[in-house]
Order: sequence, then structure tokens, then C-alpha cells
Amino acid sequence: MIVTVGRRTQKRWGLLITCLTTRAVHLEIAGSLTPSFAILTLRRFMARHGTPTVMYSDNATDFTKADKELREATSEVEKYATVKRIMWKFIPPGAPHLGGA
Repeated sequence: MIVTVGRRTQKRWGLLITCLTTRAVHLEIAGSLTPSFAILTLRRFMARHGTPTVMYSDNATDFTKADKELREATSEVEKYATVKRIMWKFIPPGAPHLGGA
């Protein structure tokens, strides 16, 4: 998406989150495709709608790196990870039809 900030235009990305139980749809805006922005958009979603127990996502590099970054930083966020207990599952790379609804 192209967003106007002041007099400049900047590129932003949308993270589409759907609930496979209730079919609710939520759109979060990410400033970049880096793992840190993926974590920030996930935290914003959890602040509004609660913590998911299982997340399914495609194999985009920002998602896989964000998952790896969260697992490597367990010493820093050990208390946060123990309380939240989020299981992140990835669909097979060659099967986009397994991505949910």
C-alpha cells in the first residue's frame, strides 16, 4: 500500500489475519518486511484481540525469521513466551491451498 506521510509517499505492507473458527478478518499495517516489524504487528494484534494459541502462516521469509528470532531470544522474553505459549505452524512450501480460509 502507498501511504502519504506529510508530503512524502511511503510503501507499507498489510498483514491479513483471519480466525479459522469465527471467520473474523483483521488487517494490520506493517512498515517493513523485517522480522521485527512482523513481531510488532503480532503484538498490536494481540493487544486488541487476545493471544492466539496456534498460528498458521505461509513460509514468507519475514515470518520464518520472526519465528526464529523469537525462539533465539528466549532468554530475554522467556517470561513472555511462557505466559503466551503461542505455537507457530507453517504450511508446506508447495501447497498454498493449505493456508486456511
